[in-house]
Amino acid sequence: LAKLMNLDPQSIMVIPDGIDLATFFGLQARTANLVETLQISQCAPILLTPVRIARRKNLELTLDTLAELRHDFPQAILVVTGPPNMRNPANVEYLEMLQRHRRSLGLDGCAHFLAEYLPEGLSPAELADFYRLADLMLLPSREEGFGMPILEAGVSGLPIFCSDLPALRGLAGEAAEYFSPDEDPRRLAFRITQTLQGDSRYRLKARIRQEYTWEAVYRRNVAPLLERRQ
Repeated sequence: LAKLMNLDPQSIMVIPDGIDLATFFGLQARTANLVETLQISQCAPILLTPVRIARRKNLELTLDTLAELRHDFPQAILVVTGPPNMRNPANVEYLEMLQRHRRSLGLDGCAHFLAEYLPEGLSPAELADFYRLADLMLLPSREEGFGMPILEAGVSGLPIFCSDLPALRGLAGEAAEYFSPDEDPRRLAFRITQTLQGDSRYRLKARIRQEYTWEAVYRRNVAPLLERRQ
């Protein structure tokens, strides 16, 4: 092309092919809207905590761990999927406490409680969307009767970090990384960092999301050309 058009080869920009995550994953409409609104595809790693908001879920540990993790992964985010039981004032107060704690840690914009956008909660199909998008499941509960998130994360192929509870260990066995509900957030973040840095599949997945979605291709390759024409 350079020879035919007598161009300097260095002046030619090759725009790569890209992937449309919403189409490829078959995301539900509300999920696709949240992914765009929260700019989820640009973030890595995406930590998923698929629970309702209740004190026994120990969600302050997820916030503290995210704050520590962002020292190594500045673009890390957390997604907590479930709403509080609005008929239980204690759970509503707990969400308000978590929101204050998030602000105190400087995590506004990277620790997402989906209840703030969808107070009624996700449908099963929308929840499955977030398992496909996520890089790791973090479940720091103090109590669990069964542990459905273990089954959902397992069938989705996600790395699992969860509290060392009999119900969870009974399901995940040796396939999960366990920690105390009172774990030091710095230690937990360090273990997550080691796991992700040693996982070539995660590194590829994160790079594709950040460099080869059509949104990323547009920002990097197309937008600068359009700006030059103005």
